[in-house]
Amino acid sequence: VATTQNEAALTTPSPGSAVNSSNVTLEGFVHFQDTSGDGRVKILVDDTSQGMATLADTSAQATSWRKSITLDGDESHIITLQASRTEWITASGVSTSTLVLDRKAPSISIAAPSGVLTGTVNLTGIASDTASGVASVSVSMDGGYSYELAEFDGNSSWSYAWAPSSYDYASIPLRVKAVDSAGNAMVQSATLIVDNEAPSRIELLSVSPQAGSHVVAPSTIDLSWLEPNDGSGATQILISVDQITNTIPLVSQSVEETSYSAQLTGAGNWYIHVATRDGSGNQYTDHFGPWYAESGNTLAAAALFGPAWKSSIVVDGHVDIRH
Repeated sequence: VATTQNEAALTTPSPGSAVNSSNVTLEGFVHFQDTSGDGRVKILVDDTSQGMATLADTSAQATSWRKSITLDGDESHIITLQASRTEWITASGVSTSTLVLDRKAPSISIAAPSGVLTGTVNLTGIASDTASGVASVSVSMDGGYSYELAEFDGNSSWSYAWAPSSYDYASIPLRVKAVDSAGNAMVQSATLIVDNEAPSRIELLSVSPQAGSHVVAPSTIDLSWLEPNDGSGATQILISVDQITNTIPLVSQSVEETSYSAQLTGAGNWYIHVATRDGSGNQYTDHFGPWYAESGNTLAAAALFGPAWKSSIVVDGHVDIRH
């Protein structure tokens, strides 16, 4: 190995890095100009000797070394390495580097959104560390079992865009963790309420007459249903009756009961639209029908000009279709 001077180098921890314990084990390599006597590396911290390092092979011209030291105070410390041999044929080589002792965790805050969340939310907050600096901010939505990295601007602000999956008024245990360059960590917690799932669909108990029936207008269709379920415990029933196949009922068309009598006021193909809606605005609509309504005038015309009018009948027994 060719070298122009005795020189020791620090490899672990990395020069200029931060550590979170005052007791640190240094490791590195040393090269000597010759092999006379025994090689040695003296360690100084802030110009105060902490003794000689242990060399893997004191007779070698190049070898590794190791030394445990103590850092005093949370601040930057100068590490001086003096490489020499006991015969002193060549001059001692000196190299310096720094290590930052940081035993204090960073600070982290969450600007947690209020109210019930129904869609994508941008979580934000502040993270800071005056000693070694913030290395990363990560976010957990499962109480700290798993984390994903948040965006950190390198100064103080962090953000994380979260698109929740399907939740029916669920409490989400949010955790946000800041880690500084020394490895110290701080976790802050918050609880998010997410409801982006509609209540259960309407389950009809009875419909009279059944969809597909022919009736004389004006006519009444009676419906009843089971009480729908929702995680929030608050559900509205919205009903609209018209001659459109896919109407979405409005909030103003809510009913308080678990039954409803729909009025078919004129001739045409009628539909009944029943929606369940929770307090967060999640809504599911079922469309029932059609019912075929004929007016009384059509019935009178049928008596005069022939059976143009149709009516549904219920058969209790067998129908002879052969005679």
